Amino acid sequence: MTDSGPSKGGKVRAQLLSPERRSEIAKDAARKRWTPGNFAAASPPAELFAKHAGSLDLGGSDLDVYVLSNGARVISLNKVVKAITDKEGGNLGEYIGVSSLKDFIDKDLVLGESYEFDIPGTQFRGRGITAESFLSVCQGYVAGIMHLT
Repeated sequence: MTDSGPSKGGKVRAQLLSPERRSEIAKDAARKRWTPGNFAAASPPAELFAKHAGSLDLGGSDLDVYVLSNGARVISLNKVVKAITDKEGGNLGEYIGVSSLKDFIDKDLVLGESYEFDIPGTQFRGRGITAESFLSVCQGYVAGIMHLT
């Protein structure tokens, strides 16, 4: 296999992250992967909160988007699944972790960089992935499709 396309991008991204950040992401992903039931149950209480909420129309799918108190721009996990599968709800990890996408999407990195946050004025908590992670998921899907053709 050659170092091109998504696999090259993943290696470059890994090189840009500090060893401490890579370790942090890997530990968080492992904890989520091995926690029975809802992975959010093992997470510490969210210190982050949504400073701004909005909606982004992506080809007829409305994505719930937030700017968090740490400045991160995230997209709701539920809406990411809806945009990719056209189904309400579901586990993003199951969709992006399929064997045909493993060469194009690093599921553990995407989910490891997800954020849990409070949504002020509601009783709800949100979970989202960064806009950059969403872009890499979309690019991975396209690369997977192109690879099949």
